[in-house]
Amino acid sequence: PCATPFGKMLATIHGRSLYRLMAGHTCTGACVTAWPRLLMPLHTTKPLGVRCLGTVKVGSRPQVTYRGRRLWLFSGDSGSSVRGNNLAGFKVAKLVTGPCP
Repeated sequence: PCATPFGKMLATIHGRSLYRLMAGHTCTGACVTAWPRLLMPLHTTKPLGVRCLGTVKVGSRPQVTYRGRRLWLFSGDSGSSVRGNNLAGFKVAKLVTGPCP
C-alpha cells in the first residue's frame, strides 16, 4: 500500500495505482484496453502484499482481487498517478482494515 490524498491505497510492486470497479458497472471489450486487469504473473499462483488478496479466473490467467473485488490498472496513469479515479465507474482501491470477507 502507499499513502495518497485518498488515504492508503493499493499499488503494484512498481508503484502503479490500482482501482476497483464499482457495483453495477462492467468492463469488457474496448474498456479492457483503457483499464487492463491486474493479472497474476505467469507461473505464480498466490498474490502477496496485503491481507485479503485473492484471485478469480479470467480466461487462462487469474485476475487479482482485494476483498473479493477485481483489481484494475488505468492506461492513462504514469508512475503513481491516479488519473482514473471516478472515471467509467472505477475508484482507487483503498486499503481497508478488519477481517477479510
